[in-house]
Amino acid sequence: MKRILTICLMSMFILMSNATEREFIVVYMVDGTTIEVPLQEMPIVKIADGKLKITTAMNALEIERDSVSRFAFSGNVDGVGTVLHSGAEMEQEGNMLVFRNLPKDSDIAFYSVEGVLLASEVAEGEYIMSLEKYPKGIYIVIVNGISTKIVKTK
Repeated sequence: MKRILTICLMSMFILMSNATEREFIVVYMVDGTTIEVPLQEMPIVKIADGKLKITTAMNALEIERDSVSRFAFSGNVDGVGTVLHSGAEMEQEGNMLVFRNLPKDSDIAFYSVEGVLLASEVAEGEYIMSLEKYPKGIYIVIVNGISTKIVKTK
């Protein structure tokens, strides 16, 4: 009996420790609800045909773009994808911020967490911003009035 109880407790401990290390994409909906997509590997995240599409080996999710407020990665993932209004998007790829589908005359501002303006640009379509010269840390990116927090890890 002690052996069975010990095995059960050890199994629960292993399952609980694995559960806390899991990573998710968290989709924040306009209505205030959230959807968590568990990750085993890096996902493919796209905005196409008016939908946010998240695909992994185990999951495929499509959500109407207008019902999504934003999405973020939980856990220790090197990269962030953000859906901006009017179909624009921003993705962190290593030490680069890649902006896509920017409307004409889009204002991009890059701030330190203390509120110091570090860079600004007016762009359209696709724009790539290098983060090489900035140290590790937390930064704020504002695109056409929509702010997003990013974390530079390298």
